[in-house]
Amino acid sequence: SFLSQGNTMADATPDPAPTGWAVAGFLLAHRWLICGGAFLAAVIAVGVPLVSGRQYTASASFSPQGQDNGLGAYAGVAAQLGVQLPLKGTGQPPEFYVYMMRSDAILRRMTDRRFVRTAGATDSLGLAELFGETASDSARRAYGVLRELRRLVEVRYDPRAQLVQLAVHSRWPGVSLGLVEGLLAEVDRFNREVLRTQAGEERRFSASRVEEVGRDLKAAEDALTAFLLRNRDTRNSPTLRAEEGRLEREI
Repeated sequence: SFLSQGNTMADATPDPAPTGWAVAGFLLAHRWLICGGAFLAAVIAVGVPLVSGRQYTASASFSPQGQDNGLGAYAGVAAQLGVQLPLKGTGQPPEFYVYMMRSDAILRRMTDRRFVRTAGATDSLGLAELFGETASDSARRAYGVLRELRRLVEVRYDPRAQLVQLAVHSRWPGVSLGLVEGLLAEVDRFNREVLRTQAGEERRFSASRVEEVGRDLKAAEDALTAFLLRNRDTRNSPTLRAEEGRLEREI
């Protein structure tokens, strides 16, 4: 019984850890497999960037302008707490510009532009040619260009810095720079149109108010004139003096 128990314990004893010589022997026996794996990893690491092409990034940032409502001093603290304060009393919120620069309406305007692939180049191409969109159907071709543009254009808002940040990544430095310039030009054009529309509305409102107040003033003056014609002497009547004073205040 004792011997049987001893044999059982001996069988359950784990194998000793491999020695350095055993590891060296294993590596030597499989040296071709290991070298082949290392060579394949190096080929993948070098070949993938060559096949996919180098990426060029152009970036810009801007702060949406508006009338300060006095909360700017607390914006940094609020951002750390995850709260975004409405910093501008007028104008568009920053998130509006993030959405606008990735909207189809703005990106379609980029398809009307032509871009050079490198700085100083003279040959300019449309985005459909650059992206290889050769479908005969114009709608399908435009959809392919928009899909590629959404992939290249990155827009986000940094609440701590209070900046809208724009970046474009493409295989051509001239295209990346041209798209950033084009998108910023569209933002500027939108702001100018909004300001021009607001100014026109304010002018029309001011003109209508001047005309309306002019009519009210004439009516008040006519009322006072009619009262004075009916009442030549108001000195001895408190009621008439009060009415005269009210008409003068109306003017």
